[in-house]
Amino acid sequence: MDRFAMGRFAASLRAERGLSADDLACFIGSTPRRLLALENGRGMLPPDSFRALADYLNVSIAELFAGRRFTGTDAPEDVSVSIADGARRGAAGLAGGR
Repeated sequence: MDRFAMGRFAASLRAERGLSADDLACFIGSTPRRLLALENGRGMLPPDSFRALADYLNVSIAELFAGRRFTGTDAPEDVSVSIADGARRGAAGLAGGR
């Protein structure tokens, strides 16, 4: 999972919908500060917020974590991405000073 690609992707989808960080954060049960940290590749959301974010932005969790929409043949065979595992790996990356 590339935190920076995921953040840029989420920010671009939010902008396409004309949403403020305040509005989207409220909808997904987070804070604008956490959402903006995610969009800038510097933070993560609680695992349950990822599902709400993906649903609201109309993408799959796999697409959100990949930082792009999948089309046709490039969709992964197994899209059962573990939200908690992805969040743990992201948090480990933050702890590693990346």
